[in-house]
Amino acid sequence: MVRVDRHGSSVENKEVNVDCIPFYSIDGSKMVVSFDEPVLTTQEDVLNPVELRKATVKDHYSGYEPSRKKLRAAKKHAIEDIYGIWDGSYGDLPYLMETLQCFNIGTKVDWLFKEDEIGEQCIPVIQIDGTHLYGPYPGVLLSATGVDGFSHIVPLAFAIVEAENLASWDWIMERLRKFVVLNQHGICIISDMHAGILAAMQKPGWCEPQNHHRFCIRHFAANFASKHKKSGMKDRIIKLASQVQPKKFELLWNQLMIMEPKAAVWFEDKPVMKWSLAYDEQKRFGIMTTNHAENWNKATLDARRLHIFTLVKALFHKVVTYFDQRQVKIASQAAKGEMFTKYAKKMLNRAITRASGHHVTIFDCDTLLFEVVTKKVGHKGGNNHIV
Repeated sequence: MVRVDRHGSSVENKEVNVDCIPFYSIDGSKMVVSFDEPVLTTQEDVLNPVELRKATVKDHYSGYEPSRKKLRAAKKHAIEDIYGIWDGSYGDLPYLMETLQCFNIGTKVDWLFKEDEIGEQCIPVIQIDGTHLYGPYPGVLLSATGVDGFSHIVPLAFAIVEAENLASWDWIMERLRKFVVLNQHGICIISDMHAGILAAMQKPGWCEPQNHHRFCIRHFAANFASKHKKSGMKDRIIKLASQVQPKKFELLWNQLMIMEPKAAVWFEDKPVMKWSLAYDEQKRFGIMTTNHAENWNKATLDARRLHIFTLVKALFHKVVTYFDQRQVKIASQAAKGEMFTKYAKKMLNRAITRASGHHVTIFDCDTLLFEVVTKKVGHKGGNNHIV
């Protein structure tokens, strides 16, 4: 663990031997455990689910089964031995942030990483999401993640806030635009329909036409299904939103209106371009959900169970690791002279295979206007499209 001495500028390196952390009983007294027979000793041990921790203790103490209350107390003591106390972590945080600024030029304390535009390797799409912190103090980790040409997560910005609300989303979105997006336009933000996000996306610099906001289809469909209880409504909305052809979209839309006539009222204040791929204007690059952001939340789950000092430190090291891995992969591809990533090639090959039976007629070379007649397979295909 690296920390700055609060009485000066020196940096102290402190290592914790996790192989000899003792197990604690509920009254705080230590049970003597030999170094070669640890019980709750490692990061994995203290972060394991309760039932797994109970089994660990049972195996070690010849069938003794502690209560959940005792296990929670033991976990708390073990975490404090490994990482320090919760209250003290807030006091240590400014010194950690000062260290990060000192040794990582470009890091912002309030707090966004390297002040630079989204790189050429990233799709101009940012997914934003919030997830809860665990421990004695409530809090939420807000995050913004990008997607590179390999369809890998690229962490861009984080904020630790008291709650997910209008003020917190406005705060992180303003700094995301100032320090990450900078003067770029055409950035698409994908999110759920939280009121704080909707308000922040109406602010100058984020609203149309400079940048764009689109809804995560999974959240959108879930919101619809919570108001309209008929069976299968969530899947029906996902299918409707995922159509790429307006003709097929209109067909499914009409079927929905027949099945649920009152649904039209729910859609009135939700512009179709924000949730439909057919009318998206190609802003979301085919990305329909916030899955990348939620995968990042899962990757930080263990760190979110720890106090704030260790959380920030863990996030920083995870971001550094992610960027290092991405840069190595991109450099390897560039050295081979490959223009497209493996993921992009897979997408292109799939599109080429599907289009191999289509017939194309050029109408206008100057405006790139074509007629496409799709391949007929059984009762499907054989349709005319002007593109």
